[in-house]
Amino acid sequence: LMTIRPFVFIGLGGTGGKTLSVMYDLLGQRLAQAGIREWPKSWQLLHVDVAAHPDPATAGMPGTLPRRWYHPLTTDASNYPGADDVVDKGLRSTGLVRHHAWNSWRPWHPDEVPVDIKRGAGQWRALGRVALQAGLDKVADRISLCSTEIKQAPAQELRAIQLAMGSAPQD
Repeated sequence: LMTIRPFVFIGLGGTGGKTLSVMYDLLGQRLAQAGIREWPKSWQLLHVDVAAHPDPATAGMPGTLPRRWYHPLTTDASNYPGADDVVDKGLRSTGLVRHHAWNSWRPWHPDEVPVDIKRGAGQWRALGRVALQAGLDKVADRISLCSTEIKQAPAQELRAIQLAMGSAPQD
């Protein structure tokens, strides 16, 4: 017998977002077959990506996730040198004038990075790492919000899903 539990699934980057979209679509279909029309608060999805706006739907794939589940690491005003500067200043504030790991993988020189970061990392993994590091506090806050949503879910929500899907709840 299946035990249904609360969860937070986090998709990182474009592929992570597409994976969440497929999962959302498949679970949504299964919930609909069981007569459940509203997505459970106990199930939180979070797509974290560099681009200021989510990618449009891809042909042959399920639609995009609801916008409320998208957390951009940039804004329409962002640029790569700004993100690089946030990380660099953060390291310096800890007394690390030169952090060897940071200097070994960051794109250098920041002003010469040819990617418009507000549109995404453009398959540059290092740009995604820099954007994530620059926005890590906000990502942590967003994950905390997901946890709060789960805690505020109706007490019987998962039990009702288990019963509707034909699985006996485990106490």
